[in-house]
Amino acid sequence: MPEKYIIDGYNVIFASGALKETAGGDLEAARTAFISWLEDFSRGREIEIEVVFDAAGTDDPVNRLKRSEHLTVIYTARGQTADSYIEREAYMSKDREIGEVAVVTGDYLQQKIILGTGLLRVTPKEFLAELDEFLSRFEPDLKRHRKKPWRVRLDRRISEKEMKKLENLQKKSL
Repeated sequence: MPEKYIIDGYNVIFASGALKETAGGDLEAARTAFISWLEDFSRGREIEIEVVFDAAGTDDPVNRLKRSEHLTVIYTARGQTADSYIEREAYMSKDREIGEVAVVTGDYLQQKIILGTGLLRVTPKEFLAELDEFLSRFEPDLKRHRKKPWRVRLDRRISEKEMKKLENLQKKSL
C-alpha cells in the first residue's frame, strides 16, 4: 500500500455515483463530503493524502489547507489545472521508493506520465472501491469520533487573505 496519495479531486467526485449526483446540485457539498471521507481514510490508514482541486475563477495563488495530520487540500492558482499541479508533484516525488506514492487520476495522458515517473497509478474507480471498503468496515468507529460530519468552517472555505479582511472588518465593528 502506498504511503502517499496525490488525488485529482474532481476526477474522483465525478467517478462516484453518489458524489456526482450531489455535485450536480451542489458542488461544494460533494467536495465537503469527499474531503470528510478522505479525512477518515487518511487517519484510519495513517497515510498522507493530497487532494487537488482546480480553483477556476480566483486570483489567489495556490491555496494549501492542512485539514489534519495526514490530509492536505490544495486549490490550484488561477490558470493552473489540477493536472499540471499533479504532474509537478509527481515529478518531485519520482525519487521516492517504488510503490510509496500513488496518483489517483482518470486522465489517460496523465496516467502515462505518472507511470513514466515510476509512481503508482490508480484510477478513480479503483480508489473509490478501496475507500468504500474502508469506510464500510470502519463506519461504526468513525461515527463515534466525528464531531459534526461534513460541516465546513468558514476559515476552511476561504483564502487567508479573505479571512484577514473579515477579521479586520469584525475589529472595526467592535
